[in-house]
Amino acid sequence: EGGQSNYVLRTPKRGFKNYNKVEYDIVNIGLINKLKNLNKVDIDALTKLKIISGKNPLKILGDGELNKKLDVSANRFSESAENKIKSAGGNVTKVWVQ
Repeated sequence: EGGQSNYVLRTPKRGFKNYNKVEYDIVNIGLINKLKNLNKVDIDALTKLKIISGKNPLKILGDGELNKKLDVSANRFSESAENKIKSAGGNVTKVWVQ
């Protein structure tokens, strides 16, 4: 008795999908350095310039050099990005995401 097993039961299950994963919009310090006439960098300013979509939280990474004094607010910062912004004389503001 019994019969054939369902297809779902016969196929192997591999891997793991994290349903709580947060996707970030990523911007490097080198790109921020190239922006002209910008003293304050935040999600709104970058979405107006169409650099990021604005749907996801913003993370600043430390690739490149920063030669300007900027006020940067984002949801996350890499350690190197935070150090480069502070060494250039700028301010780092972390914004909380719900």
